[in-house]
Amino acid sequence: MSESAAKSSHAVKAQSKKSKATLSDVAQLTGVSASTVSRVLNGYTKGFSVKPKIRQAVLDAVEQLGYKANMNAKAMRSKRTGVIAVLGLQYDQEGVVFPSDIQIIHHLAQSLRKTDLDLCHYFGAGLEEPYGTPDWPVDGMCVLNASTEADCQLLEESRLPYVSINGLSGPNGSSVMVDDALGSKMAVDHLVSLGHRRIAYIMESSWTELHPSVEARRQGYVDAMQSHDLPLMPTWNQTYDMVEEAVTDSYENRCTALLVYSHFTAIMAMNYARKIGLRVPEDLSIVCFNDYFPVKHTSPKLTAIALPYKEMAVIASKILTKAVIKKPVDSKSILVKPELIVRESTIVPAI
Repeated sequence: MSESAAKSSHAVKAQSKKSKATLSDVAQLTGVSASTVSRVLNGYTKGFSVKPKIRQAVLDAVEQLGYKANMNAKAMRSKRTGVIAVLGLQYDQEGVVFPSDIQIIHHLAQSLRKTDLDLCHYFGAGLEEPYGTPDWPVDGMCVLNASTEADCQLLEESRLPYVSINGLSGPNGSSVMVDDALGSKMAVDHLVSLGHRRIAYIMESSWTELHPSVEARRQGYVDAMQSHDLPLMPTWNQTYDMVEEAVTDSYENRCTALLVYSHFTAIMAMNYARKIGLRVPEDLSIVCFNDYFPVKHTSPKLTAIALPYKEMAVIASKILTKAVIKKPVDSKSILVKPELIVRESTIVPAI
C-alpha cells in the first residue's frame, strides 16, 4: 500500500469512530487546507482558483465521509438561514393536504436541493391565518394558493422575498400560475374536434371561494364556446350545492359533454350520470381539471387538463434563489401552459 493510500485509509478509519465528519476530516483526506475545502464547497471564485482535479477530490471526500456543513455556524457567518418557509397548504375536511400542494412541495424541494436552501412548513395561526409569517428567521417564503389582497398584504408586510405558486402576489413578490383560461380552451377545442356542440361547464359551490382559477376557468369556457359560435349552456354561470343538480341540468339541456372545474367533481358527476342511466363516454363525455389520483384509475379513465406543478416549482425555485441574494427577477408574473391528457372519457358524440 502506498504512503498516500495508507494515510487516506487511516483518515477514514479514524473518522469512522467519530459521530460526524468535520471540515478538517475532509481536508485531511484530500490533502489540502480546511480553508480550501470551505471555498470549494461554498463555490467561491473571487480571488480564488483551484485545479479541477483538487475540486473533484474534495467533492469525492465529502461523499466518502458523509460530511454535512454546520448550517447554524454558516448562518451566523453569512447572516442567512438557508431556510424557505412554506405557507398556505390546503387541507380537506379530514386534515389531509391537497395532492396539488404535495406535488408542488415535492418538486420545489427537489429543485432547491441543488442550492443551499431548504424548506420548512409553517402552520401560522392555523387555517384562519395561513399566510402569517414564521416567528423564526427565514430567508424567504414559498406561498401556495394566495387568493385575496388580504393574503398578499400579510406577505408584503413581512418584507421578505417570496414567490406565490398557484396564487396571487403583491408588488414585492412574484407569482407563478397556471394559464387556467387556456386550459378551458384546450378542453373545449378537444370536445369540439370530436363533434360535440352542446358542452356544459359545471362547478360545485364549495369551489366558489376566491381563488383566481375559479373565474379564469369559467371565462375560458365562455371565450372558447363563443370562438366556435356555440351556445353557452345554462350551467356556465351557476354553482351547485349538489353535483347531481348540475348533471341533471346538463342532461335536460341535451348536453353531450361536460367540462368540470375539478377532478373530485368530475368523478361525482360520472357516478351520478351512471345512476340515472347515462353511459360515460357514450352518452356523456367528461373533461376535468387536475391530473392526479385517481383520474387514471377511474372507469373510464378521465381526460384531464394537467397542471404543470413540476415546471411551476422549478420556476419558483429559480426566482427564490435570485430573490434571496437580491438579484433582479426577470418577471414578476409568470403563466405556465397546462397540458391536455386525452384518455377514455371523451369520444365522438352519439347524436
